[in-house]
Amino acid sequence: MTVINMRDPGRFEEVLPQAVELLRSPEGFGFYVGKGKDGWVYHMVDPTDLLSNEFEGLDVKIWVPGFTRRRSEIEIHRHVFASRPTHFRVPELVHADTSSGAFVMEHIRGMTAYRALFHGRRLISESLYDSVLTAFRELNVMGVHHGDAHLLNWMLEDIETIQTPRGTVITDADVVIIDFGRSSFSHGEDVAQVREDIEFKVVLGL
Repeated sequence: MTVINMRDPGRFEEVLPQAVELLRSPEGFGFYVGKGKDGWVYHMVDPTDLLSNEFEGLDVKIWVPGFTRRRSEIEIHRHVFASRPTHFRVPELVHADTSSGAFVMEHIRGMTAYRALFHGRRLISESLYDSVLTAFRELNVMGVHHGDAHLLNWMLEDIETIQTPRGTVITDADVVIIDFGRSSFSHGEDVAQVREDIEFKVVLGL
């Protein structure tokens, strides 16, 4: 078994394989959080006691079968978290088991940019747009190209809004970058920044 530990594995090593099995079954639907190209995210549970709050505040990402970049995703996620970003944050990784095909991380209590902007029918202010660009540029400075910077892979916490004649505008929020399954270590900050800027403008239709 290949286990990568972010802290004392303790209970995670004991329960994660069984939790993954349960969450992949129909019983897991009630714990569903979201999905991406490479996996599904659920609230972390104790498979022997579904009413337990032992793992409250934690999620588990279960990779799709055959996803081959498991170690790379963990390595890049750890690198970004350890770099202590100042313009954004990433969820803390708690425990990962590549054999079980899952890792446990901090639950983010905000919402994806897609949900905040489109489901909420809100606009984004120029200052917040610049803040998001700055966040991804800081990621590039860390030597990482996200590779999949669409509106479901960055989140907003502590959202502040104002009402304008054009509608509701998000003026400020904390930026959280998630999902490093398609990320890579870049060969140059400038190259990564140009690629990230282009992708980001495309997804916002700018």
